[in-house]
Amino acid sequence: MSKFIVIKNKEIIEAPGDFLLKSGYYKSYSLFMANNNDISILDTLILTSVDSIDVLEEYIKCFSEPIMLRMDYASLSGCTSKYIGGIPVYTLSALKKICIFLFDNGYIPVLQPYPDRFKNLYGISCLLTIKDDELTIELVGKGFDAADLRLGLTNPHEKIVYDCNTWEILSREIISSHEYLNSKSKRELYTGKIEAYINYVSNENKLLKSIDSLKEDSIKKLSDNYIPATKHIIDEAAFLSNIISMKILPSLPFSQDYIISFSVLENLKFTLWDIYGKWYIR
Repeated sequence: MSKFIVIKNKEIIEAPGDFLLKSGYYKSYSLFMANNNDISILDTLILTSVDSIDVLEEYIKCFSEPIMLRMDYASLSGCTSKYIGGIPVYTLSALKKICIFLFDNGYIPVLQPYPDRFKNLYGISCLLTIKDDELTIELVGKGFDAADLRLGLTNPHEKIVYDCNTWEILSREIISSHEYLNSKSKRELYTGKIEAYINYVSNENKLLKSIDSLKEDSIKKLSDNYIPATKHIIDEAAFLSNIISMKILPSLPFSQDYIISFSVLENLKFTLWDIYGKWYIR
């Protein structure tokens, strides 16, 4: 199967980049462009019309199990938040119903294999400001997500200011043991809510915009220590951000600042999650 498939009216779109960009699906377009520029992404299946659900079973056979449900949108007029995705859906029946739920609420489903976040070495958020030669790189360790940083759910475990001209680290802050243990404790409770949310979605076949009211379930214990990133990982984050700045951002709507989110997998491979500009809610 192709790494990146977009389906409309039960058919594969042969030139998905043009379609996604013109339709305003900028997150999906960013993934497409990243894949075209040899930046690693997860296998991606995007449905852009409700009748595309009819062919879902045929295509998800090509994916690892379970399937992770994400979403994209062109606009959410009048909204200040969106539904929470990035969770596994374990049955085809539930997946179809939730896809219909997304279409009914103005989203398109973005389906990818679900990675085990507790095996990822780092979540990385890179803040890139136009016409600035410096890059701010924030990292969190195992069991955390880069999205935690963007959503303000946790403080960075490591923060680096990087000079993109000299490829040198200008400043570096690493979280104290006390602060990390506090962050870890809060994250463990949140992972319990994530597990409760996964169960809720499986049973109710719909998504929520907040999981604060859910009771924690199956809390997973995290490491008591944060391991600082190597210079190789920091350089790779800066290098990939530079490629994105040169080859992808010019074709996206202008934003003064961009946030680029990665995970570093067990094999040290970087995987791109999203590129966010001012157009993106949450």
